[in-house]
Amino acid sequence: MASWQKWQMMADESLTAATILQDAGSQRPSISRYYYAAFQISTATLLYLRLTPPNGAEGWSHVDTPDLIRTRSEPLVQSRDLRNNLARRLAELYKLRIEADYLGGAEISERKLKLQASSARYVIKFLSEVLPKE
Repeated sequence: MASWQKWQMMADESLTAATILQDAGSQRPSISRYYYAAFQISTATLLYLRLTPPNGAEGWSHVDTPDLIRTRSEPLVQSRDLRNNLARRLAELYKLRIEADYLGGAEISERKLKLQASSARYVIKFLSEVLPKE
């Protein structure tokens, strides 16, 4: 199994976990898992494109990944507007994940959770569809 396929599998597992956590009413952990599912499928995409993570790491930083999707995924995502949209969503997902994981006073509403879930599913669905089915 190629390394990008392992990341794709992790994304599928994180999405499943996010859904279970959301259904159980565990908002903060589900937000985190939705983010990680989107981050993992983004990493799978970059690895599929044969980009090399820095310093022998398995992937890129959470801060750098949206920009890499914006600037380096053109072979799979030809529309600049779509690349920008995917990158924007991933960056917003990351910000809310930080809020959910580290800011105890931050309000995590059902509305925020539903928006997070929808945005993550959009990124995951689109990038999963551009990767080969192997």
